[in-house]
Amino acid sequence: MISGSPRLADVTEESLRVAMAACRSVRLRRQALFKLSRVLAARGIIGAPVTGWEAKRGPRAETLASAPARWLSWAQRWRQFSTNQPGTVASMFTAILIAGRWAAEHHPDAVEPQHWTREIAAQYVADTIGARVGQWASHPHAKVRLGQPLTVAGRANRIDGLRGFFGDLIECEWIDARFDPRRVLILPPALRAQLGPDPRIIDDAAWAKLMAAGLTLNTEDLIPDHEPARGAAGRRAIRHPIEMNRALVGVWLFAGCRIDEIRRLELDCVIWDKGRDEQTGQTYPVCLLRVPQNKTSRAFHKPVDPVVGQLIEAWKLVRPRQPDLLDPKTGRVRQHLFCHHGRLVGHAYLNERLIPALCRKARHERRLHPPDRPHRQPHHRSAAHRTERRWLTSFARPPAATKPWTPPDRIYAPSARR
Repeated sequence: MISGSPRLADVTEESLRVAMAACRSVRLRRQALFKLSRVLAARGIIGAPVTGWEAKRGPRAETLASAPARWLSWAQRWRQFSTNQPGTVASMFTAILIAGRWAAEHHPDAVEPQHWTREIAAQYVADTIGARVGQWASHPHAKVRLGQPLTVAGRANRIDGLRGFFGDLIECEWIDARFDPRRVLILPPALRAQLGPDPRIIDDAAWAKLMAAGLTLNTEDLIPDHEPARGAAGRRAIRHPIEMNRALVGVWLFAGCRIDEIRRLELDCVIWDKGRDEQTGQTYPVCLLRVPQNKTSRAFHKPVDPVVGQLIEAWKLVRPRQPDLLDPKTGRVRQHLFCHHGRLVGHAYLNERLIPALCRKARHERRLHPPDRPHRQPHHRSAAHRTERRWLTSFARPPAATKPWTPPDRIYAPSARR
């Protein structure tokens, strides 16, 4: 009615936004319009799907207003032409604005990058080493630690972000090189040595319970105990089919992949092969998982437990047809395995939905998560990465240190349904 035509080809992005504004209080209708926009974008009628997060993207207006105007113009120009990943750009942009506020406080005559000298850069490094949480920041996130000394990672983030900023400006010949940022804007070696992996390994008993819970996952397990609707209404509240959830859990438990790699798995990521036992001569199935390109390496194949391939094949049997989506890492448009309703599985879905469900089923929240985190919040952001570290640690152990584990009697085969 808003477009004045019954044809989908006549629907425009402006008419969709007007309809969303008109039904702002009706959640289901807004969700239906979001789905319609994805369909129109897949058919090429509109340029991109409409989302409700445009106003929340990018830095806040008050954050930009708190930085010096001339420094902000340089930072925004760098942000526009940066070739880094969006997350890296956002992190560096925050560090750049912090340096601009510092310059406005200590060196008002050096609120432009070309005015910085070696002495100013060295003073910034010294002040950053002694800085506190929230200092020169517009909206500090760690309000609990407000006023406490910055962590080593926080100091490194501020210094490394500014070093990359000056390096890009000099490389693009936007400013003259008055000093070498690679030699001046660096964290002292004594502090840099404190940075490194600090894995919190899941103990064997808790890990065995997690694997047993993952291999026997049901629809009822995904509904939190505190939700009153555990019947048909509760099942409808589950975002994705149970076959997709089982495949996600299987890859997370047995493949040792990063969460970004799991989300970006290709539709045909499983390759089946056969191996032969040297002693008995019997053949056994070999499952190879194609891991997509990540931040450190190209795409590669890795052998995984055959149960991973079985769970993926079970999901592919019932997976509805999905549109081709853009892979932000490679820029290719292709089919993704964990795609439903035309969208990739969310970044936080594994941490906020599946891992807590496994913890409830296994009943060992205190063992999975560190003691400084409440066991009622099992979905902290590093939980999904702990399986990768756990697999690497198990590979590094001697054979005698690895305890045998017996799988549960009931494992879902590719033909299993709800």
